Amino acid sequence: MLALRLLSVFIFAAIPLHVAACEFECQTGTCNTVLANYETAVKETTSAIAEDIETRGLVSTPRPKLQSQLMEGYKDCSFETLNATVFPGYFHGKCQNKTTGIDPEGCPNPDCPVVCGTSGSMVHYYSIFRGLSFNATAASLVRAVKDIRSKSEQSRRSENASDWNSVEKRVPVTLMASCGGSMLAYCDKEAAMKKVMLSYP
Repeated sequence: MLALRLLSVFIFAAIPLHVAACEFECQTGTCNTVLANYETAVKETTSAIAEDIETRGLVSTPRPKLQSQLMEGYKDCSFETLNATVFPGYFHGKCQNKTTGIDPEGCPNPDCPVVCGTSGSMVHYYSIFRGLSFNATAASLVRAVKDIRSKSEQSRRSENASDWNSVEKRVPVTLMASCGGSMLAYCDKEAAMKKVMLSYP
């Protein structure tokens, strides 16, 4: 009888407990929603960047093709950059109190007042999530500019370093303007975004 009790305890302990967290499906869905929300602003920003590069005479590529190259460069890295910035970069780990091992009230969902890898944590710290999403999008656009700059400097000796630097520095400013200002009203749909976050277990 004792052996059976010990066996049953062992079997129960060996069963992994389900921990609600924003894992692969949640991360993918969240990132894809952010990218879709920024789509119009990114197109406007790449158009402005292409015009700036053309006006400065930094490349001989026609503006429509230049914008297309910027969009390609952005799409090549935007998902990975956003995902790395939001999840391993900030929202990760367990929510439980380290001493008690108990989740604080509201954790993991719907509103978790602890920075951890759950949807509820992103909801509670949404202003941080918003900032991370913007920074990641801007970083991906800057990377696209750097790619074009690199190809240009390989094909001919560049004497326009200061101009290229100015173009790169203008990217976050231009993106913010395309998003409607500091509150990012055109790029961030808070209520809808929170609904998406909480749709994942």
